[in-house]
Amino acid sequence: MKAWHWLTALALLMPGAAVQAAGLTFDYRCDAAAAAATVPAALSADGWLKGSEDEIPLPSLAPCWLRVEPAALAGRTLRIRPANTPMAVTVYSQTGQVLASVRPGGAREQAIVGSTGILFPTLRAEDGTIHLRVQPETDWLELAAVDLPAQMQAEHDRDFVRFAFGMLYAIFAVVAAVLGWRSGDRAQFVFAAVFACFAIDEWIRLSALLTPGITAPPREILRSVLSVLNILATDQMLRLAERAPRWHRVVQGAAALFALEALRLLLRGNVPSNDHLLNALVLLAFWPALIGAAWRVWRLGYGVGLLIGAVWVFGAIAFLPGVLADVLEPWIALDVSAYQALMSRYWDFPLLAWAALPLVYIGNMGWRAREYVRSARREREARIAADAANQAKS
Repeated sequence: MKAWHWLTALALLMPGAAVQAAGLTFDYRCDAAAAAATVPAALSADGWLKGSEDEIPLPSLAPCWLRVEPAALAGRTLRIRPANTPMAVTVYSQTGQVLASVRPGGAREQAIVGSTGILFPTLRAEDGTIHLRVQPETDWLELAAVDLPAQMQAEHDRDFVRFAFGMLYAIFAVVAAVLGWRSGDRAQFVFAAVFACFAIDEWIRLSALLTPGITAPPREILRSVLSVLNILATDQMLRLAERAPRWHRVVQGAAALFALEALRLLLRGNVPSNDHLLNALVLLAFWPALIGAAWRVWRLGYGVGLLIGAVWVFGAIAFLPGVLADVLEPWIALDVSAYQALMSRYWDFPLLAWAALPLVYIGNMGWRAREYVRSARREREARIAADAANQAKS
């Protein structure tokens, strides 16, 4: 679910954020021989596959080797994506000399780790054929040749947008916490936790740029925690405990499942980015519980059910095929790239679907704060009237 965080796409709206990446011709192999080899000399001449597209699928999380001819770069800088997930990369020259390296812990040599890719600006034509040993924690990899100044400018633009939205999320989290403290409304504390998770996710996105050693929690754990909070926030907005007690128990059970999944990932320690169980819970528990509860509240005559249900239906339309393909990946290979391209073509539907979620939370925060102010005003006016009546009697 790469579109899980819709704010990424907003950076593309800024001038200079788009970088034209040149097509790159390269060879790759991810077979058993490639996994066992630790230096280029251990690789045989046969078994290489031609990279006909910039992005290549990876059959497993085992190490792969990439081979790039100097002429293919054409004076540009080599870029590898993704960069916001742990990835080990070692770059060798034709003679086996280590030219650059990146380690999941943040250590890097002769490489620039950015929010949109890992750059290797020191590679030269005299190094000969370049071999890269990569071990990503994703099921895809992308190679491109980019113009270094334009790429760095794009990095700065995107990072500024991420930092700005992270600060905005943090502000909303503080505001919601203060509103919850003043009003005693538990929903405001849930909103505060949700926006805090949004801010932490922006920190995770930017953590690759920070000094090695400054780390962020694994994103899969954060996804599980955020799923719990989204369920609890929806439960509060729909007021299921008083309107639909049965559905209240259903969504509470779904939240418990995601809480157990977060605990499992936390105890596991090394969390891969393609954990299928999390997406299976999203498919079987998350969307059915929230959409069903919203539909029930709407049928009871409350318009908020239609609003909340529409938000989660839009999300399901945008991302359900991708989640389904991920869940069935161990048994069936589903190609949903055409569907995802179709969704992005029409007003970037995934962006719109997920942009609605924080806006709904902010709107509900404001509505609850207004109701609290009105209630406090009525109570104050009632006390004043009661005091005046008592004084008149006396």
